Amino acid sequence: MPTIRRRGKRYQAQVRIKRDGAIVYENSATFDTERQARMWGDKLEDDFQKGKIKPDEPVLTVSQAIEHHRESMLKDGRDIRGVTHTLDCLKDHGLGEKDLLKIQAGDIVEWAKEYAIGGKSGRSPATVRHALMNLRTVYSTARVELKVKVDVQEVADAVEHLTKRGLCANSMQRDRRVTDDEVDAICKWHEGLGGTMIPLRLIMNLLIALPRRRGEVISGMLWENYDRETVKLLDTKDPTQIRNEIVPIPPEARAIISKLPRAKAGYILPYTPNSVSSAMARAADMLGIEDLHLHDLRHEGISRLFEKGLDIPQVAMISGHKSWATLKRYTHLKPTDVVKRMVELA
Repeated sequence: MPTIRRRGKRYQAQVRIKRDGAIVYENSATFDTERQARMWGDKLEDDFQKGKIKPDEPVLTVSQAIEHHRESMLKDGRDIRGVTHTLDCLKDHGLGEKDLLKIQAGDIVEWAKEYAIGGKSGRSPATVRHALMNLRTVYSTARVELKVKVDVQEVADAVEHLTKRGLCANSMQRDRRVTDDEVDAICKWHEGLGGTMIPLRLIMNLLIALPRRRGEVISGMLWENYDRETVKLLDTKDPTQIRNEIVPIPPEARAIISKLPRAKAGYILPYTPNSVSSAMARAADMLGIEDLHLHDLRHEGISRLFEKGLDIPQVAMISGHKSWATLKRYTHLKPTDVVKRMVELA
């Protein structure tokens, strides 16, 4: 049945007919009364069903292009966890049903503006850019694999415009260090609530002692895969393949895990990363501790591993970084450190 919308004092009828998820006919018109709009829409749908109106040329919607791109990534064995939420947002926030061939830079800009203010506290320019880079990849996949003549330049123009407006930007590397006093203050405040089920002190200290991604430590480690010296992490983040890792456990992390109730099976930390992150953020906010995220604990832990004298390959085996170059920023290496080390080796 047609969709009727009020437009000021008039009524707009929209007819949109789909087959197999694709729009095969679309038309709209505005009338003085709701009755006129509905009669026009009903007649148009009836004429289409009787063959009096021919279907439009086949279109490729954004949603269809995204699903093809997603299936293509899975077929190639790619890890899509890092892009799933973004792709879903591209589908669900106004672009999904649009014809990929007809979308212009202005349409993408409008979507990006709505996306930027979405979520609980808005989205950063870096997050907006990440979404648009995913959209550009969807365009490229459609052009190459589906042989659709889409114009990737429309995305590039939107990115350029949004960058000038400050709504789109490259991500900035965080170098926030976390002190033991900050951790202690946050945990004391949390413990003062009473009755909480989340052992925040143990978790925060473990995320520093074993600086893996939060989802790999929280609800990622299984007792059956832990032998007190190493833990086997299943399906860790990798852009090209499924990766299972044997991770050495630093002594400080072993000591923390030993305080947890041992089970024959199940997760070592049976909590959700989001609930732990929310608990820490709430305490930090109440204490006036600014610019602190759960991921910063990983940065702190990696920095401390370097400060203990571990080299890049050793730290990479613990942290899970594939690129050693990425770890260089954690070393906080100064010229005086090099001089001191040369003296020690002399």
